Amino acid sequence: MSNKVGKYKIGKHEASLWLGDNAQDGAVSLGSNQLINASTFTANSTVATTGAITAIGGIAGATTSTHGAGAIGTEIAPSTKIMQVGEEIITEIKLDLTGLFAKGGSTGDAIGLAAGGAAYLCQLTDAVNGVIVKSELITVEVPTQTGNTLGADFDLITDTDGEVAADGAVGNVTLLASGGATSAVGTQIENIAGHATTNNHYLYFCEGSTDAADCTFTAGKFIIRLTGVKTF
Repeated sequence: MSNKVGKYKIGKHEASLWLGDNAQDGAVSLGSNQLINASTFTANSTVATTGAITAIGGIAGATTSTHGAGAIGTEIAPSTKIMQVGEEIITEIKLDLTGLFAKGGSTGDAIGLAAGGAAYLCQLTDAVNGVIVKSELITVEVPTQTGNTLGADFDLITDTDGEVAADGAVGNVTLLASGGATSAVGTQIENIAGHATTNNHYLYFCEGSTDAADCTFTAGKFIIRLTGVKTF
């Protein structure tokens, strides 16, 4: 016995159904042991109260590249993923400091390429990222440097100006101040304090102290995670 969905038939014991490279019409109902295989798959689905979704490979948001040219180091460019779960919007940014520069002149100055260029990591809007209620900084690789003095105290600060380059002052909303606690892999710092709006602001990775002195990073990888809530 088989079920007909549009022009397709799914047998009772079929494990999967290939709809072609560009199937757009009709709906497909799957049994408990049936599977859709697709390199790119978009699903609009309602799961029954007794059902569940199991994602063996994990669930990842769409990856975007929204950074300025001055935030791209010499190893891995920043990347941003955004995922919505209920009323929460999670924004995750991968940041590699390799090749980026910290002057050390003032707290709150942007970290970026010594040659210049806008050093923001992404633009934040309430519509895309939500109203930010929590900020996290996770150390994946401990920073090292060549030059004079290592800067290891970092802040996440926003600015309405999207053109701030390395050593430029960033000065609207401080989402997180690490206090220098980035010297061990796995360190996770978070801040849930209230703050002014970050709507239409640009997010920068900044010096949290004046410890650095003409520091060019040779290592240092971080995950920046911002939790927002949808506006209504």
